[in-house]
Amino acid sequence: MIVYWLLASLMFIPNRVEIISSPLPSGTAIEHNIQQILPVLEEFTIYPGETWSFNEAVGHPDKYQLETVYGIYGGGWCDLASRYAEVARKHGLLLEFKLHSTPLLGVERQDNVSIWNEDGSGTQEQDLRITNNKSYPISFRVSLEDKNYLVQSSYSQPLFLRGSLFTMP
Repeated sequence: MIVYWLLASLMFIPNRVEIISSPLPSGTAIEHNIQQILPVLEEFTIYPGETWSFNEAVGHPDKYQLETVYGIYGGGWCDLASRYAEVARKHGLLLEFKLHSTPLLGVERQDNVSIWNEDGSGTQEQDLRITNNKSYPISFRVSLEDKNYLVQSSYSQPLFLRGSLFTMP
């Protein structure tokens, strides 16, 4: 049994990418709105060939008690979605989203996602869609740490896909 575990662990190389946000302003509507949806986004996996939608994952906004930020009901979700985009881009995954009209604090401009979720479907133009174009699943996890939210992703890539000495023909 130990030999099997050792061989299995040698065949896969774990990898992790993480992005930490700028501090959330304490006691603000933005912090409140993000905390409302964190439980449904806490952890998920995108399998090869699958597409994940931020709006579908969050679902209908009416199931949350949201606040208005700068005239936007549920404002603040764009910032969180942008962190997922940053992490996904670092993995080389395919991204689809509309660019946010104003730059978001602490996010590279290319990853400024605009979210508008009216009905909880993934068919809206202002959504973040991530497609796993790799041959292995990639897991995402988000947590709130000291007023910052941390978006992490991880995967175990087969060793032979990393161009090692053990490359299969």
